[in-house]
Amino acid sequence: MLWWTHQQLRARNPQTRLAVVEKLASAGEEKSIAPLMLALKDKEADVRCAAAKALVKFQDRRAVAPLIEMLKDTVPLARAAASEALGHLGDPAATDRLVPLLRDQDPIVRAVAARSLHRLGWRPSTDAQKINQILALGNLQQLLTMGPEAVEPLLELMRYGPPNKQLSAVKTLGQIKDPRLVRTMLEALKKESPACASPPWKCWSGLLIRRRIPKWRNCSRTPAPACAAPPWMRRRVAAGSARCRFCSLL
Repeated sequence: MLWWTHQQLRARNPQTRLAVVEKLASAGEEKSIAPLMLALKDKEADVRCAAAKALVKFQDRRAVAPLIEMLKDTVPLARAAASEALGHLGDPAATDRLVPLLRDQDPIVRAVAARSLHRLGWRPSTDAQKINQILALGNLQQLLTMGPEAVEPLLELMRYGPPNKQLSAVKTLGQIKDPRLVRTMLEALKKESPACASPPWKCWSGLLIRRRIPKWRNCSRTPAPACAAPPWMRRRVAAGSARCRFCSLL
């Protein structure tokens, strides 16, 4: 029977291989562990993810090594599935391999890795690890306790993160006093990218700048020749939403 299972895991149809993995998971027998570990190397990501999820049910430490290897998968969802499984298996040996995933390019992988590390009892040993953990979980307000160390990662998130995270980063930066912020905000507001040009982003960035530079306040109510803000900023404010224009008056 085991021989036939291995043959089915080599079938051309990925749906057939996926069905075999699901059958092995539902059987709950110890002899299912080896075929499931083999399925972790399947060429289809859906099959690999299903196998990783199925192995959690067996709580067998033999699955730890192949799951750690799966953390190098080129497909983000597969890396996330392996991270999730390792967190549930509870083997501390996976900790050192999960920590780098806090800087993974995919936000889902970062969040899953952070949750799994928490389950394994991991605690950051450096400020950099603490910041990466906070960013992975999305609790940006916690960065306020990190002081100036939080500025650079927030600026990176503001520049390169998804639009919703960019806005959250700007709001958080608005609560930090650091001389680097105004220059960076000015540079970002000049950009024409869709994310940096969105009304909410411009609104909060403009508000932050005006709070830092008093002479720029009320620029939208001041005639252009007497306004301290550069022309490009006045154009940005004028082109913004009603909410953005309102913030320019604060």
